[in-house]
Amino acid sequence: MIHTSTLNDRLQGSAGYQLWESTLADQCGAFHPEPPLTRGIESFEGAILPAHMSVPGYAGAKIGTNCPHIHRSVKDIKRDGHDFLYIVHQVTGNAVMDHCGTQSVLNPGDLILLDSSRPSDFYFSGMSEQISLLIPRHKLENSPHNTKLILNQKICSSSRIGAVAGFITSQFFNDIDTGEDL
Repeated sequence: MIHTSTLNDRLQGSAGYQLWESTLADQCGAFHPEPPLTRGIESFEGAILPAHMSVPGYAGAKIGTNCPHIHRSVKDIKRDGHDFLYIVHQVTGNAVMDHCGTQSVLNPGDLILLDSSRPSDFYFSGMSEQISLLIPRHKLENSPHNTKLILNQKICSSSRIGAVAGFITSQFFNDIDTGEDL
């Protein structure tokens, strides 16, 4: 039986926010989410599902939230010491990513590459769901192709590479036991 993981089992309210915030830090590093302000923290909704990864050093999570702003400061970077690049795949909702002096607007299906060692601001309107895949820096920076990594440049879902990359990222959250590794 094929079952796709979803974020239907949401954490809610103040207690849910605290659990969600600590799970976000465990899965992705130190970030500061701002709970919904208009109706207060009791209106918070969110969920985090870890990726099914079998490769050492790689991690990921599917993150859903109604927080309007999540940011990572220089202080956060120094505190957690995480040093990775991460691919963000916007699943539902829209987002504005402010990273390395540029902004990208993500629509469902779009992807970008970000650097955990640089501050970032994520802005959302309403409920949003993303997949974040964490990749050890040395795996991309020391590739034999020696290509320059371009950060915070949107890869549209309508492009061929965007469609393929989006399909691959979503596979880390499918409960498919075929006996084959991706």
